Amino acid sequence: MLTAILALSAVFCFGACTKTVTQSVNQVYSATYTINPGDWTLDNSGLFYYKVDISVPEIDDVVVQNGGVEVYLSFDGGTTFDAIPETIAGISYNAIHQVGGVTVGYYTASNIAIQPSLPNAAVLAKVVILDGKPL
Repeated sequence: MLTAILALSAVFCFGACTKTVTQSVNQVYSATYTINPGDWTLDNSGLFYYKVDISVPEIDDVVVQNGGVEVYLSFDGGTTFDAIPETIAGISYNAIHQVGGVTVGYYTASNIAIQPSLPNAAVLAKVVILDGKPL
């Protein structure tokens, strides 16, 4: 009789337990853009800071407030990508993002008052958007 009671209580105990799984999948998106040598413009700050604005309409207020944007540059046609900010051969590269786009910039690492040479070939910019929500 005791065995039957224990078995019956085990059935009720395990039968009453339920596991609820809430799965939230945030997405990561990426696109690669070509920056041609003529696309770089001199910033109007009076220093030698070159920049290019890339239109990325997928960067919305939700991404700016709760997600993230990462930018990678390739100087070899996409064989390798460097995450920026980064200093490569004496040139510092950086990126800032805002709703609707990314600005990629560069300047001479040793002194922003010294004019760097413009890239003489296309540079690929991979923009990775991390969609997110606050915890």
